[in-house]
Amino acid sequence: MAASSHIEQKVFHLRKYKEVSQQEIADAESLIQYLKQQNIPTEQMKAEGSEEDLCTICYAKNWSCVFRPCRHQSCRSCISHHMMNKSECFFCKTIIEQVEDRHGNVIPGLQPQKKKKDHKTRYFFDS
Repeated sequence: MAASSHIEQKVFHLRKYKEVSQQEIADAESLIQYLKQQNIPTEQMKAEGSEEDLCTICYAKNWSCVFRPCRHQSCRSCISHHMMNKSECFFCKTIIEQVEDRHGNVIPGLQPQKKKKDHKTRYFFDS
């Protein structure tokens, strides 16, 4: 007899376990639905933008911010995180004087504010 090439696939189900409550199952199903709605197919992402539009720091989102005066770019998440501790450009180390969106509009909450006492640049972020 020839060996069977059919491989039986086992499926995991939370409902098989007595330790898992109905509320936990409902929460898990709700999370799965949410994640399915948030998932963007790779083909659709490629159609919406090119690799050139990706943030060169995280490569997860399209760039949305331009630093002044150097004109380097990143996504808002990366620059927000970076500017909590630094006021210089990721790439060229120029002091960032202003952050703008793709259209040249100044992004509130990502602008340096100087303290009068020690003249250090501090950043305050919108939530």
